[in-house]
Amino acid sequence: MNKKYLLYLAMPFVLASCGKDKDTILSKTITINSDKNLDGYILNSSPKTVKDVDSRLKIGWDGGAASRAFLSFDISAILPGAGKTLVIERAVLKVYEQNTNMLPFNGEGVTRVVETYLLDYGTLDATDFDRTTIDNCGVIANWGYNVLEEHTLNVLQPVVTYLKTASTISKLQFRLQFTHNENVAASSTLDVAMWCIYSGEDQGTYNSYRPLLEITYHWD
Repeated sequence: MNKKYLLYLAMPFVLASCGKDKDTILSKTITINSDKNLDGYILNSSPKTVKDVDSRLKIGWDGGAASRAFLSFDISAILPGAGKTLVIERAVLKVYEQNTNMLPFNGEGVTRVVETYLLDYGTLDATDFDRTTIDNCGVIANWGYNVLEEHTLNVLQPVVTYLKTASTISKLQFRLQFTHNENVAASSTLDVAMWCIYSGEDQGTYNSYRPLLEITYHWD
């Protein structure tokens, strides 16, 4: 078999390979810090107290009042143009411990974890403390006492399901709270028991510990 004939045999495979490359899906990964203007925490005091500007977010109890934290991520930068669909391949929420005070995870002999809920709160206000959630994303922390420790949670499925409900969603927002998160008496060992994470505020030396959402996506 001569070299010329071998060249003709090879050409169809080269053409097929070029066609496959043309159709390859190009995925991108973006890291989004939480929005300091929409982060915050709410104390279940009477009336409820909204803390929307703070370097840390408190989850647990403060003066006996249950405290829940809120994180907001702006995803407008990855929304597709007309005729395209956003496909999320991976979505991971990451937060970093700022401090753990007393015994929020096992005070009064009860085991507790920090659960993460997807919700749409827009701008934070008192009604968001117990606003109806969209989905339970799962447990992001089951223990503390390790300052700067990274806590991660795969939120892909709740996010994908949520994005299918509307085409105008530009924010992903979450509420973090302990299980068994009711108010307690001042005499309780949970009175000031809390797990704190860094917020989206500029943290100076600790700026790399702000909450973030890592998303891998492509457009169809």
